[in-house]
Amino acid sequence: MKKFIKRLLLIVMLLYVGACGYMYFKQESFIFHPEKLKADTVIQFNQDFEEVNITSNGETLNGALFKVKDSKGLIFFCHGNSGNILKQAEAAKFYTDLGFDFFSFDYRGYGKSTGEMESEEQFFSDVQAVYEELKKSYKVSDINVIGYSLGTCSAAMLAAKNSPKKLMLIAPYYSLSDMTIRRYKVIPPFLLKYKFDTYKYVQQVKMPILLVHGDNDPVIPFDCSLQLKADLKKTDIFVPIKGQDHNNFEENSTYLEAATSFLAN
Repeated sequence: MKKFIKRLLLIVMLLYVGACGYMYFKQESFIFHPEKLKADTVIQFNQDFEEVNITSNGETLNGALFKVKDSKGLIFFCHGNSGNILKQAEAAKFYTDLGFDFFSFDYRGYGKSTGEMESEEQFFSDVQAVYEELKKSYKVSDINVIGYSLGTCSAAMLAAKNSPKKLMLIAPYYSLSDMTIRRYKVIPPFLLKYKFDTYKYVQQVKMPILLVHGDNDPVIPFDCSLQLKADLKKTDIFVPIKGQDHNNFEENSTYLEAATSFLAN
C-alpha cells in the first residue's frame, strides 16, 4: 500500500510539473487570442480611415487611423486580447462621433501585424514604438490613451512613461498574476513571462484617470477594479456600471455619459 501511495504521489507530481511546464512554454496561447489576416487583405470600415503600418524591432504593426473635421484630439486605443482591428469599428464610430480622431493597432500576430509574441518587454516596446509614431502627428497634450481589457496595462504603461492628456481604463485587471491565481489556482504565478502589473503603472500616472467596469463581467471580475481603485489618485474617477458585462461598452448610456464628461475638458 505504501509503495502504491508513493507511486501515485510521484505520478501526480510528474503530471503537475508537466502541466506547469506546458503552461510556461505555451502561455502565449492562453493569454493572446489573435485573428490573423493575410498580408494582402484589404481592410474595410463603414467610415473613412487611413491604414497605418509602423515598424517596431523589425516587425510591422498594422493600424487604422480615423480622422474627423475639427478634431478635439486623438484617442489612442489599446484593444483586448482577441480578434484584430476590424473588431474596433464600433469603438471608432463611438469616439469619432464624440469629435475625436481614433487610432487602434494590432499587436504582433494579430490581423496583418507580423511576428509573434516573445516577452512582456517586447510587447511594451512595440506599444511604445507605435505611440512614438503617432506623436509625430499629434501633440501629446491632445492624446487621450484608452485601454480595454488586456490593453489596459499597455495603456497604463504608456500613461506612466509618457505625458498624454488623459487615461481611460475599461474593464481592467489588477495584474495578470492576479488573474492567473483567480483562474488557475494550482499554477504558480512566478511561471508567467507576462506579469502585466496594471496597478504598478496606475500608481505612477500623473494625469487624470477614468476607470470603468461592469459589475456583471464574466471575463475580468469586477473585483479587479475594486482592487485597482485603491491605487487611483483622489481626483481620479471610478464608474461602476450596473448590469454591464465585458463587451459593448459603447452601447451603454452610463458609459457614454462618463466618457463624454471625462473627455470634454
